[in-house]
Amino acid sequence: MDRLNEWYVATLLLTGGICLGFGMHAVMLARQSRERAYVWLALLSLLEAAYCVVHYGYVREVRPAIALHWAQAFCIFTPFITYVFAELVVDLTGRGARRQRWVRAYQATNLAAASAFSIQVAIDAAAGTTVLMGHSLVTDLGTRHRYRIPFTLLGEAWLAWASITFVVFTVVLVRGYRTRRYLLPIVVGCVAYFAATISDFVVVTGGFDMYYVQHLGFAALVAGFYVVLARRYELSLAELSAAVDSLKEQHRRLRVSPQVAHRQRLDGIGLLAAGVAHEINNPVHGIMNYAELLKRQTTDPQAVAFAVEIAHECARVASIVNALLSFSRSDDKQLGGITAREVVEDVVRLMRNAIATQGVHLELDIEDDIPEIHDGAQRLKQVIMNLLTNACDALHERDPRRTGDKVVRIVARKEEADDATYLVIEAIDNADGIEPALLERIFDPFFTTKPPGRGTGLGLAISQELVAGYGGELTCRTERGEGSSFKLKIPVRDGSQRPPALGRL
Repeated sequence: MDRLNEWYVATLLLTGGICLGFGMHAVMLARQSRERAYVWLALLSLLEAAYCVVHYGYVREVRPAIALHWAQAFCIFTPFITYVFAELVVDLTGRGARRQRWVRAYQATNLAAASAFSIQVAIDAAAGTTVLMGHSLVTDLGTRHRYRIPFTLLGEAWLAWASITFVVFTVVLVRGYRTRRYLLPIVVGCVAYFAATISDFVVVTGGFDMYYVQHLGFAALVAGFYVVLARRYELSLAELSAAVDSLKEQHRRLRVSPQVAHRQRLDGIGLLAAGVAHEINNPVHGIMNYAELLKRQTTDPQAVAFAVEIAHECARVASIVNALLSFSRSDDKQLGGITAREVVEDVVRLMRNAIATQGVHLELDIEDDIPEIHDGAQRLKQVIMNLLTNACDALHERDPRRTGDKVVRIVARKEEADDATYLVIEAIDNADGIEPALLERIFDPFFTTKPPGRGTGLGLAISQELVAGYGGELTCRTERGEGSSFKLKIPVRDGSQRPPALGRL
């Protein structure tokens, strides 16, 4: 008998420790997820742990007067177990968001009844009344269960109410299980709890002598809830991780797709420009030939001047077509080198009219002794075009109270630093500058201060990516009321690594 008693006490302590662990873990889950179901799980686990601790003192005490106080403490907090059990079932069966009227009314009544029962037990203990339970326990120290709590008729009515509550919400749980198979561990826990409750009822009514095992049923119930909620938390983490991965992939596609779309547009422009060049170059060259014939066959000075002007304008048309072909070419490789001056002038040819119509003066300051570009000239042209476009837009929005010309200055030079040679190109404007609070965001994709329909917020983001492809950097220096300067700095290869020029090939 002593060994069995020790074993029984050990089950109480072990069950209490396990439920305490469940409760602490549930508190952590509740803090991380901010979901109410984990709060109810924590309360149920901690109540069950307290149940085991009080029950331990109740069965270990051999003095009936002291055991009565343990029993009274036992009856003060256990009524709330039924309320917490019902709340968990309501949340897990999907009724938490759309509670039916009867659920709200039943739970309000349940909480009121549990609170009234606990308060009256405390009053009975303090004032010596016997509204819910007697002044002494039914004691038989020779039995395994030792004590039985003598409830009054009103106390037994409460026990009946608690039993009905468990039955009602177990039915709700089983009905929810038909569509939510993950609730199986809780259903198993309910079966274990009811089996333990029936065993204790038979023991109390004198059917046979046995230990109280309701704490084991409660432990199975807590474990069932814990398994379901822990799985749901892990599933939430997996879904969150998948969502983060999906967002990262979408962000990567958003960063890549503008470049792909731009490349597709350039390919389309290249095909269109090739056809246009074929259609334009033939009549342009014909006009140039007629202009040359006119110069040779006439002696009228004015006619000769007209012929020279016609030839000059035809040559300008041909250069514009060639610049368009060069800029829109889908293949970004070239044989030999191209100077920064040629790159800038190609872009200027395409944008000269657009710049002039906005009343912007364009100044070029390009050093003669600067490195050639041997790869990716089209990317560099795209960057310069984006910088020129942004500068013109900034000047267009300049404060009208400011006087003076609107000027964009393109500077190209060579820099030596860290035993390396760099090509530096700056686009400098005298607009109003950029707000300091916005300066850190100007290279973010889709960030723009332009009104809807005038900008996508991709120009600087794409330009920065293109410059990074060279192994260089694109930076901005600005001052309110003075203007902005965008500086791209890219490393260039030395002469020993340059491919042969086209003429030598």
